[in-house]
Amino acid sequence: MNQTKSTQRNIGLDILRILACLFVVISHTSSQLAVNAPLTSFNGLVAHIMNTIGHTGTILFLFISGSLLLSEDYSFIPRKFYTRNFLRLLIAYYSWVIIYHLVGFIQRGIYTPTHAKDVLLNIIEGKAGYHFWYLPMLLGIYLLLPFLRAICHKSKALVAYFVAFFLVVQIGFSTLLIPEFPYKYLLASLMNRIPLTLVNHYAGYFVLGYFLTQLIKDGKIKTPRLWGWLLIISGPLLSVAGDFLLVAQQGTHNVAFNGLFAAPLCISAIGFFLLFHSRQPVLSERGQHMVLQFSKLTFGIYMLHPMILSGMNEILPGISTSTGIPGILLMTILVFFLCGILSRILCLIPFLRKWIFFA
Repeated sequence: MNQTKSTQRNIGLDILRILACLFVVISHTSSQLAVNAPLTSFNGLVAHIMNTIGHTGTILFLFISGSLLLSEDYSFIPRKFYTRNFLRLLIAYYSWVIIYHLVGFIQRGIYTPTHAKDVLLNIIEGKAGYHFWYLPMLLGIYLLLPFLRAICHKSKALVAYFVAFFLVVQIGFSTLLIPEFPYKYLLASLMNRIPLTLVNHYAGYFVLGYFLTQLIKDGKIKTPRLWGWLLIISGPLLSVAGDFLLVAQQGTHNVAFNGLFAAPLCISAIGFFLLFHSRQPVLSERGQHMVLQFSKLTFGIYMLHPMILSGMNEILPGISTSTGIPGILLMTILVFFLCGILSRILCLIPFLRKWIFFA
């Protein structure tokens, strides 16, 4: 979601950033139908696929950030980075926490001292909405950035080991432990006892974005666009197949293969990244400018969309569930573009653009 300096801007990554933001909105507009509608129904199946693709948005944001911030072309000066990028994101995070609580405070109309105290404590703790987890996670990765850059620039073999370890330990074992199988608890117990926090969390996706970029630059992936399409299609199909397996095992509807560390999502996200990173789209100068300007709005869209989605659900109650897939598509388009328009208007104010919308 952040902008970085590089020798040559990859407009494909700007388009991918916009797409990733749209995917995040889709994941939230489709979640209720994906969770409640049976996979055997048309609406349930399509909502499940949409939800799987939607969840790749978070991974794509990390791929893009890792690709740019870990690059040798990025001029990383710790003092400058932490007094600008890190500080701006930290201020934006707490500003949005306060904004969400103020809106909720006004909506509920409850002004008792006890409630005010709870709100104040939630603000201090940084609690506000279901999408706020991403910002402190990204701040944590920012703190690790000098170490991650040292790993990436030390040797290609070291980066490959880091990525392979992440794919096996986090993605592989997380996916393996979803379905039931004999003595599953033994493997789960073993994995829970090994502290691998640096590798087995979101920093792995961050480094993977850089690793994929290097593979593309070095020509190690011969047909990246073909592989991109194959992986994009394979991810949702594997997710559906995995959740059908869970239904057969447990007898109840399940969407566990839609998890952020499940292999189908990782596969699909890699596909999107290869597709958009490997080839620069042919756009006019005006077209590139429009993409860049819209790309800068993605942070604001991300932060605003749950608030706008909640408001739209009150205006159009049940549209995402009662009308099925058309309702999800309509709600996604309305929320995405309303947030984009609102972000664009508010970004006209320099202070808001710099400190609140991180644009």
